[in-house]
Amino acid sequence: MVEGRPELRAFPKSLTICTPMSHMKEIDTPLANSIRAALELTANLADLTLSVTASNFMTIFKGSKYTFTLRSLTAPLHASAGFADFLNSQKRLKEFNVLPAARGLLLQRIHPDAFPELHALSCNFQALTYLIPSRPLSRIACTKLLTTEFEAFGDLLTRSAVPIMSVDVVLVRPRSSMLGVVQAFLQSLEGVSSSIEHLSSLCPFP
Repeated sequence: MVEGRPELRAFPKSLTICTPMSHMKEIDTPLANSIRAALELTANLADLTLSVTASNFMTIFKGSKYTFTLRSLTAPLHASAGFADFLNSQKRLKEFNVLPAARGLLLQRIHPDAFPELHALSCNFQALTYLIPSRPLSRIACTKLLTTEFEAFGDLLTRSAVPIMSVDVVLVRPRSSMLGVVQAFLQSLEGVSSSIEHLSSLCPFP
């Protein structure tokens, strides 16, 4: 992509760059710089999946001037000022899947008016509390929800700019009755239950 024929650079619409989570290792700096150079050449990229270390994010996004406009992004919220600037520039993003990050980005770095077209979001509860309000989200996935967060989660769903139609949740429960946990979760959704068309909850054993 970097050293090939220039006329081919307009073709990539989707790109996935991942290090296996089972043995996440840092990509060496020359390779990270090559990834950055490749991204700078993909003006028509619409779908990006990027799962690398925080250090690699620093290299890839520091002072970046990418010209593509994403519709879908899957990535961890690493603590990187350059990545925050990149996120704030993505005005057409419709789907955002947030991967786990050991040392996460300060959500306050994401502007309140960022992602005005976002309709599908997958992340943990803490990120949801910052990203849901006033955005037109109709599909929500919570990757980790404690029983103590049920009521706040239900209230949070009412703050989307449009009715919530799909909810997928991983319930993290104490060693108590599974049925009781599920019933309490369903009760927390009463404020948005009339619009929900799809509901899925996963309740792993401790």
